[in-house]
Amino acid sequence: MHIQGMSLVELMVIISVLSILAALAVPAYKDYVARAQVYEGITLLQGLRTQVMTHYDVQGSLPSSSDIPTVSNPTDLIEQLAVDNNGGNNGINVIKINVRFSSNADAELSGKSIFMEGKVENGAWEWLCRHSVGILVIDNKYLPQECQFSGSCNDVFCLDDP
Repeated sequence: MHIQGMSLVELMVIISVLSILAALAVPAYKDYVARAQVYEGITLLQGLRTQVMTHYDVQGSLPSSSDIPTVSNPTDLIEQLAVDNNGGNNGINVIKINVRFSSNADAELSGKSIFMEGKVENGAWEWLCRHSVGILVIDNKYLPQECQFSGSCNDVFCLDDP
């Protein structure tokens, strides 16, 4: 029994097909990684949002930055997780929570932020959620589909285009 190898042409065809598949797979994988990192930031914001709402329910007031301290480097992808209580706006209680991506995050996210602004009136919460603006804007393709719209969220987590 004689086993014959592949010809040079057959080998070149196989390499060409594999190259095309790799050219398609690498950008898709990169987008997948960036979306996963955005979801990590969203998960951290949801936890912080819960802390803010619980503090308000128990204490009857919005927490100050010292009540829920800023967390530096909570993960290697997140540079900062923070609460910023601006003390109210025209008599309305308003608070902002923020997550900023570190340089370890995907290049499309590095230095950019996702934040939520919560407003409470008569015990009812309304959340307006955004991401970085200007040159630091996060591309919609990395944001969850349900978050790619404008408007207030009425206690449902979402993001808002700038």
